[in-house]
Amino acid sequence: MDTITQVQTSTRDAHRFDASLSGASRPTTGAPSAFQRIDSIDLFRGLIMIIMLIDHTRDGVHRDSLTIDPLALATTTPLLYFTRWITHLCAPGFAFLAGASAGIQRQRGASVPKLSRFLWTRGLSLVVIELTVIRLLGSFNLDLNYLANLQVIWVIGLSMVALAALIHLPKRAIQWPERLEGVRDLLVEYLGDRADVR
Repeated sequence: MDTITQVQTSTRDAHRFDASLSGASRPTTGAPSAFQRIDSIDLFRGLIMIIMLIDHTRDGVHRDSLTIDPLALATTTPLLYFTRWITHLCAPGFAFLAGASAGIQRQRGASVPKLSRFLWTRGLSLVVIELTVIRLLGSFNLDLNYLANLQVIWVIGLSMVALAALIHLPKRAIQWPERLEGVRDLLVEYLGDRADVR
């Protein structure tokens, strides 16, 4: 048995094993599934996670992390400043990925009610996790009177809840920024023509 046949056989056996565990029917021919992962999104997600890891590692390793603000130019170094500054890309990146993933699911045929339910349940679960687990691990305190320590996770959760409502709007209502861009172009052209006449 040559190497290629062995790999195909082991792949087929792995699919059968996975299907037997999950109870779902999976292709046993080694053929790719109908929806494959998008490499660029996975790469972007991985990059954001690495950047976030740098920030959390800096917090745990840097001896003055609790007393010195890495963004204070008077007391920081360029490398320390950069490791903190670049992490400002993490929250917008994760919010972008949440929206992009919802859009991709919609394009792949997910129904609006099903996608909306997924978004609001996932969003609310993130808010609950922020208010309980993250708060407990970060400050060993579940007192909800002081909400100033809320971090990024609850914002992404609330964004997902908002997105769950927004996906019910018709497409033309969501595309209004494009229309504003067209109005801007018309105004620029009109004002440019008026300036040429004078």
